Formats: sequence, C-alpha cells, structure tokens
Amino acid sequence: MTYRDEDALWRSIVENYGDRAELDDELDPGPQTARAESAAGTSEPYEAVDAGAEVAGPEPPEESGTDDEARFVPPVPPPLPSTTRPRRAAWLGVIGAPILFLLTAFTGGALGGTIALALIGVFVGSLVYLVFTMPQEPRDPWDNGARV
Repeated sequence: MTYRDEDALWRSIVENYGDRAELDDELDPGPQTARAESAAGTSEPYEAVDAGAEVAGPEPPEESGTDDEARFVPPVPPPLPSTTRPRRAAWLGVIGAPILFLLTAFTGGALGGTIALALIGVFVGSLVYLVFTMPQEPRDPWDNGARV
C-alpha cells in the first residue's frame, strides 16, 4: 500500500463517518474569511493583527456575596476506628522486631542469642495472630469506601 492510497483511505473513512453536524452560517465564517482571536477576545482578520500590540489577559470573574453562602462545607469526619490492645501489640511485634534487628545491624551492635530468638518468636507469633484474626467474610467487591 502506498502513501497516497493510505491518505485516500483515511480521507474516505473521515468523510463517511457518522452524521455531519449542521453549523450556523454566523458561527462558521468559512475558509476564505479566516479570523484570529486575540487574547482580549476580539476577532480580527489575520492581516490586521498587530504583533507589537499589548494584549490584556482574561478578566477576573465578578465576585458576589452569594458565592460564600452557596459554598459547600463538608461535615466533620468521624473519628478513626480504634483497635483492640492485642491487635496493636501484634502490629508492634510485626513492625518493631525487624526494625530492632535493622537498628542493631546498622549500629554495629550485637544481640544475644536468646534476645534474637525471642524477637523472631515475637515476629512470627504476631504475624500468626494477625492472620488468624483477619475477617473471614468476603468483602463486597463494589464497596470502594466512598460515602455519599
């Protein structure tokens, strides 16, 4: 397939795609009367646009007293749910034991054999507790946590 065949194919696809929109004559100036819009919002012919003219930016919206009254204020969110003490202790064991191992390794310290074994036991025990106390019922697949 050559480049010209491809162009003709694309052109035919675009020309035959769906219904064409009906445009008003006022809104569609046509190709012979092309216009350029400056930032000030005026429409002038290309030849008449002054390249050195200073262009004003968009005007700020008018402020009224009704905007403050109609502004949405979200309700105060409910407090974060708290957890039980055994669950907090298990999370501390799962996170704290590896952190303690890393801190002693970075500082060059040495843990005794019984302390290292106890930390490993705390980590494994905490992890087992957290896994077995997880909710067993399946979560609603359409619940993304959003509230209306």
